[in-house]
Amino acid sequence: MNSQHLAILLGGIIPAFCFGLTGVLAKASMDKGIDIASYLFSVGVGVILYGIVALFVIAERSFNVTSGLYAAGAGLIWAVGISMFTYVLVAHKASVSSIVPFHSGAVLVSVVLAFAIFAEWKAVNVPLLLIGALFMVAGGAMVAKAS
Repeated sequence: MNSQHLAILLGGIIPAFCFGLTGVLAKASMDKGIDIASYLFSVGVGVILYGIVALFVIAERSFNVTSGLYAAGAGLIWAVGISMFTYVLVAHKASVSSIVPFHSGAVLVSVVLAFAIFAEWKAVNVPLLLIGALFMVAGGAMVAKAS
């Protein structure tokens, strides 16, 4: 397997599968009666346990205050997003299948910000990326109509 295919598998397909499972597991937790704060705490325990294992498995070490603050910011922003997701599952009895497709909008946010902040538009095929983004928006609109 070449480097590009390995990157797609490890950085795209497997994480997409993992993130997809989180929506189902969140719904299962909510259905069993967990509150949002306890859910976030429990997820945090899972992340910490995985982080401890990673400390022993991944040899590369690099940390400074700035990188740590960015990482903590990512965690806080993720916690806000997952809190909103779990809130609508409980308070509004929303279905996972009708909400999760909108999470693909996160890709669009990441692309726009990566273009602006890291000038990644120089390294990708922008027309193809824009066509793909249009399909994502169209898919989100179709999901909204299906609910």
